[in-house]
Amino acid sequence: MEKVVLSESQQNVSEVPPLSNFSDVINEDRQWEEKYRRRRVFAQVESYLSSNSFILIFLFVYVNALFLMYVWGARDEYVHQKGHDRRWAITIARGFGYTLNLNCALVILLAARLSFTLLRETALNLILPFDKTFPAFHIVVGYCIAGAVIGHGVFHMIWIIVWNGWGPGIWGVTWVSHLFSFIQSS
Repeated sequence: MEKVVLSESQQNVSEVPPLSNFSDVINEDRQWEEKYRRRRVFAQVESYLSSNSFILIFLFVYVNALFLMYVWGARDEYVHQKGHDRRWAITIARGFGYTLNLNCALVILLAARLSFTLLRETALNLILPFDKTFPAFHIVVGYCIAGAVIGHGVFHMIWIIVWNGWGPGIWGVTWVSHLFSFIQSS
């Protein structure tokens, strides 16, 4: 039997680490995986923002415009209805009404295909991708109109019920009955 002679570097090979060192290795591996996952998430967010930045900026501006229109309408009605404790319902209805006005104006603008055709032929089309955002923005405006109509109508009904406006007169039942009789006779 031949004796194997090991070199000094081979003799100093580290032994199997104790169990506590294995947990350190596992923790380092988990930390590396977490760091890699974070980098991957940041890369995905950066990619999404670079390809959809116009849409996100436009939605941000649109939502802020809706919010400002709502506040403008609600504030005007709140200031106008001084001294009434029941003014909150008509104030909210007026805010929804102002957003409804803005959205209906945008729908008319979006329906003007000739203006979009002319805008596509300009250099502005290189900055603002009209074809990419048109269908989605049209859908968003439609949903905002539906929400504003529901909110406006509900809070007007609440105001009429709280104000006890179901009596005779222009805001009461007689006006509504005359309106429906006029529609049926036509």
